[in-house]
Amino acid sequence: MTEASVEYGNALRALGRLNEALSHFALIRSALIGELALRAQRWQGVTAFQLGHSDEGLVSVEQAWHGYLASGHERVAANVMQTLARMYQQVNQNGRATRLYQQALRQLPESPNPLPRLSALQGLLDLQILGGQLQDAEQTLDEARMLLGHTTSGRARGMLMGSEANLAWVAGQFSRYEALIRELWPLSIQVGDSQLRLWTGVRWADLQSQAGHHAAALETLAESGAEGGPADPAVYLLRGLLARRRGHLSEAADALSVAIQLYESRSQPIEVTRGRLHLAYVQYLNNQLSTAFATLAQALDGYLALSTKAGFRRELEEMPEFLTAAALEPTLAPLLPDHSQSAQAVLHLTTLGRSEVRWEGRRLEGLKARHLAVLVYLLLRPGQSRARIETDLYPDVLPERARNQVNSILQDLRTTFGPDFLILTGPYRAPTYTINEGMPVSLDLTAVLRTAPHASIENILTLYKGEFLPDLQGGSWIESRRIEARESFRSAMSFAMRAAQAKLDWERVRLLAEQWIQRDEEDRWPYEMALKAAQALQQPALIAQAEAALKTFDT
Repeated sequence: MTEASVEYGNALRALGRLNEALSHFALIRSALIGELALRAQRWQGVTAFQLGHSDEGLVSVEQAWHGYLASGHERVAANVMQTLARMYQQVNQNGRATRLYQQALRQLPESPNPLPRLSALQGLLDLQILGGQLQDAEQTLDEARMLLGHTTSGRARGMLMGSEANLAWVAGQFSRYEALIRELWPLSIQVGDSQLRLWTGVRWADLQSQAGHHAAALETLAESGAEGGPADPAVYLLRGLLARRRGHLSEAADALSVAIQLYESRSQPIEVTRGRLHLAYVQYLNNQLSTAFATLAQALDGYLALSTKAGFRRELEEMPEFLTAAALEPTLAPLLPDHSQSAQAVLHLTTLGRSEVRWEGRRLEGLKARHLAVLVYLLLRPGQSRARIETDLYPDVLPERARNQVNSILQDLRTTFGPDFLILTGPYRAPTYTINEGMPVSLDLTAVLRTAPHASIENILTLYKGEFLPDLQGGSWIESRRIEARESFRSAMSFAMRAAQAKLDWERVRLLAEQWIQRDEEDRWPYEMALKAAQALQQPALIAQAEAALKTFDT
């Protein structure tokens, strides 16, 4: 039996024809001896592992590794070691995987063939990302990039780009992440590696779907090789996300349930947790509240048990209203992780409770509350002159100082967002300013004012975190916006609290009062209701706490 027969089986595996590859290895292995027998055993184990037979695959590759060590093939054994490490990584035995990678890197040389060492570096990089060791990961990435310069392998370049994309995502560098996935997608098709193509296709389709390009996302999923290949839970998870974003909730629930079952069979608790989190959200959107909260409780139990929680930021940002609803459930509130606001809008302006500008997910530290005031002013009152901006935002400031302040702010905005961000019309010496309508902008203030009359209280609590631009002193225009937002919030909270009181749901009344006071300390009524709820619940500690808070308010 020739070496070509073993490599033919491995080629079938690389092309994604896994069942054919497994049958081929089973047919030829009995006739092989020596290194060829060990090589076939290695790739047969990898193939079985890719088909979901984790234990069988690990045993086969481990036996091949020990066989290489016993026969004195130390260089090849180091290669097999990093393959084994990647497999242990995929079943979340990360400690074992890390030790194998570190051991392999001590033996794998940089030349003449840098690919095995590069593969081990990439595996270690993935584990560092998963563990949140981002500084170590950047250093490992730098070493891997240097090594990549000594090979022309498109596959090696693609695999490292995938790891870099993961690092960018975990670090919140969304523009970098999207650019890498966009570049990697055609490369993954070109190099002909079925796993890389599927991995990239799933992520590129997800990005397309998030942008609303659902038809393109489905085309990408089909082109990735997902159809007709082995049952990959990542594909089912993505199908669930695509269906949910298109409003097909029953289809989404079915796909996510399959994904969870497959991940459970593969002992992948991180992905099981991720699947349950999305399934709970689908159930919530489908008004199956008790079921949704029960599923979420399972997801949170799994989340809290994980040694690392990297990568969950993406999921949490997609469901702020759901998580806010869960925060009003006494059994779920203590388990909930912190979640930041969505970064999917190109320009996200946060003005309620704090001042923050995010550009494609990145916080712009150089833009302060004074910049936000001008941005919000021009969003709500487009086509205003510089003189009018000065008068409305700086009525109590000397004219020359107000003029310099506004000039500086407008220049900062052009520098940050580009010369086309502000549209100037009218006379050259006295133009009016409008924010380019082609710029997608998300503003929490307008969302509250628009949705408060009919939105769920969970949505209001997600949006309203405190008064408008709290760290900025301004004139009547800014104060009017504060009053508008505050009154909208109070009206919605009052309605929700009275509804809970009518149902004698005193625990919900207490939680709503707590949320109200966190955001608005200037209204006495939530303090009174917190005390009334504590008394109804007959909990002495809560009563004492509520009495003390009310006394402090009154002094």
